[in-house]
Amino acid sequence: MKLLLLLLFPVLANAQYAGPGVETCLGYAKRQLQRDAVNARDVVIERDQHLVIERYTRKAGSQFVSSILTGKATIERNSGKAQKLRYLCLLADDKTPVFFHTTEEK
Repeated sequence: MKLLLLLLFPVLANAQYAGPGVETCLGYAKRQLQRDAVNARDVVIERDQHLVIERYTRKAGSQFVSSILTGKATIERNSGKAQKLRYLCLLADDKTPVFFHTTEEK
């Protein structure tokens, strides 16, 4: 039994977040790109080991934030080029994003 638990531990330790916050942040990011008139056709959030959600449950300034979602994303440009990015998405709850920010992947 112990051996089985030891074999399963790496799988459990590397489990990625797959809750509604990912789609919520993705929709928010797409709306933000359209609003900012950035030369972007689409945003793709990578669902890999870099996708992490941290429970925060505090205020950032006057805004309540329940979770911080971070990971990697790709912005597909209208020119056909793609840009790899890291992102940070603050969520008031699983379905209410309040902030989305990207930085260049290095």
